[in-house]
This record gives sequence, C-alpha cells and structure tokens, in this order.
Amino acid sequence: MKAAQLTTAATPAKKNIPFFNKEREPSFFHPVTIGSSKSAQAFFSNNMIQRQEKPDESVTESNTPNHNEPTATPPIPRSVRADKCNSSPEFPNFSCFTQALKLDVDDNLQSNAYQFYRAASLHPGDNELMWNTFLRYGLGVNLLQTSFGFLGANKKWGTILSYGAGIGMKAYQFANDGKLKLDIPIPLGKGINLDIKFDLNTKPDKPTDEKVNTSIGISGRF
Repeated sequence: MKAAQLTTAATPAKKNIPFFNKEREPSFFHPVTIGSSKSAQAFFSNNMIQRQEKPDESVTESNTPNHNEPTATPPIPRSVRADKCNSSPEFPNFSCFTQALKLDVDDNLQSNAYQFYRAASLHPGDNELMWNTFLRYGLGVNLLQTSFGFLGANKKWGTILSYGAGIGMKAYQFANDGKLKLDIPIPLGKGINLDIKFDLNTKPDKPTDEKVNTSIGISGRF
C-alpha cells in the first residue's frame, strides 16, 4: 500500500489545457525553435540562397552541346571557277572546253531521246542509221556557240556565227549529196518545243525513198 501511494505522489497531475491553447506543449501546430529565433531564420535563409545560386541542371544539360553526337556537315559550296569553266570556257583552257562540249552533247541527247528510241525500235541493228541520228540530233547549234565563245566571241556574235555556220554546212551537204535535213524547234514555254522536221532528197538511192518528208511534233522534258 505504501508503494502505491508513493508512485501516485511522484506522478504530477496533468493540467487541463485546451488543444489550441498557447500554453500547450509543442505539437504539430507549434514548431520547436532550435536555439533562438535568429539562428533559425539564418539557417533557412542560407539554404534559400544556396538553392538560388545553384544552376538549373536541366537547362544547362539541354543547352550544352554533346560532343559525342555527330554534327551535320555544312553543304560544300560549288566553285565559281568550275561554273564559269562549264558555262563559258576560254582559250587556252582545253580541258574546260572539252567538258563544256560534253555537257552540250548530253543536253542534246536528253532533249532528243525519243528520236533515238524511234530509230532503234523501228530499225534495230542499223548502225548506220543510229550514227546518222547521232550526227543530226546529238550535235546541235549549242556546240557551235560553245566553240565560238571559246575562241573569244561574245554571246551575240557567237549566236550569229553559229547559225551562219549551220546554214553553210547544210548548203554544202545539199550541194554534195542532194539531201537537206532541217530541224526547227519552236519554244512554247516551260521546256516544251514544237519541232518541225523537213527532209528533202533530190537524189534517192532507192526508188521507194520519199523525196520530201515533213513532220511536226512536240518535244521537251515533262
């Protein structure tokens, strides 16, 4: 009995303090102060300053280039000298002159591809006809313009001399063989031409050969 009485006396009685009273013991609504109020403010202010001064890792990592990733190489600009070499070769640069003539022949073959297809489909294996077709449609006035430009003629005189030389060669062929072959392309716009073909043969090798043959067609790069 005495032990029970001593235990009861040692335990102080709890005060009847309301839950929201200021005198209540520290709880969730009353944070415990560490040291003094000034030390707590300094602690939180220092932490805030450190977080503000710390750089944003997400922005920094996204903006910094990755040297391991392959970068796209910029396009190589075309040489101005090479373009001038192909467009207007000058004496004595024969390598540019040869390259410009090749480009002219390629352009003629591409523009008149249907002529070669027709000759090969209608007369397969006729090498002489294919050679004559190449001389007629593979070699054009553009080769003469490039040649006169290489010799020093300007664009105007190069065109005049080219058509004059073409007429002279046609006249010589007609006087020698009695054959006149004319191809007159009339540009209609957008790379389309109206082709007028005129063939005259005053000395036919065979009686069945036609003396006059005229045809009209449309050609171009569609």
